Amino acid sequence: MKLLTYFQAFSYAMIAVAMLALVLAGGLSYPLALLFLVVMIASWNLEGTRWQLPERYGLAIVLLSIPLFYVDWQYQKSIGEPAERLGVTALAHLIVFLSAVKLVQVKKDRDWVFLYLISFFEVLLAAGLSFSPVFLGTLTLYLLCGLCAVTAFEIQKARRSIAHAETRLLVPPDSRVFRRGGQRSWAQHGGSAPAIRRGRVAGAHLRPRPAIVLDRAAFRRRGPDAQRRWPDKLHRLF
Repeated sequence: MKLLTYFQAFSYAMIAVAMLALVLAGGLSYPLALLFLVVMIASWNLEGTRWQLPERYGLAIVLLSIPLFYVDWQYQKSIGEPAERLGVTALAHLIVFLSAVKLVQVKKDRDWVFLYLISFFEVLLAAGLSFSPVFLGTLTLYLLCGLCAVTAFEIQKARRSIAHAETRLLVPPDSRVFRRGGQRSWAQHGGSAPAIRRGRVAGAHLRPRPAIVLDRAAFRRRGPDAQRRWPDKLHRLF
């Protein structure tokens, strides 16, 4: 699996689990949840194609969601929605609408972050409506998908920021190409190159030492005093 597919899969799973938590808490009706699932499947199939909604149009629709939120609020009030759930239902509808718009449009890094924040708000809204063992299970699944999605998102963003560069060394030094080329070059030189190289290496470690030439006749003529001073001279030389 490619990293991009892995990242998109866990991102969609994170959004779907957040929506599931909101549905199980009673904040969203089943028909709207089914409609949102259809939108998610369609947006998954449209990823990377020219049929995605342009970013400019997506921004215009998001701005239109503010008056739509007020219209939905008045509609829920007119059909007799309880006062304690009036704002929660309208807010849940707004969140679902924003998520659907962001899913079908061309997504950049900030759009994915926006989707992650919306899914987190959905989980918070579900926690305010119902705190049950079912919610704890969906919360655990949401945290697992969220951790994988955010990690893949950071890796994907880091990969795009690294500049690609080609290496100059195309073949490793211990390759057969180098060994064969070296054998041919030594054969062309008559096999003298290794010996020359060994001589240079050995010569590099040799240090010149002082040479002493002894004249026995002159040494005897100098007498015993010179003979006694001779060890001291040797010590100074070395």
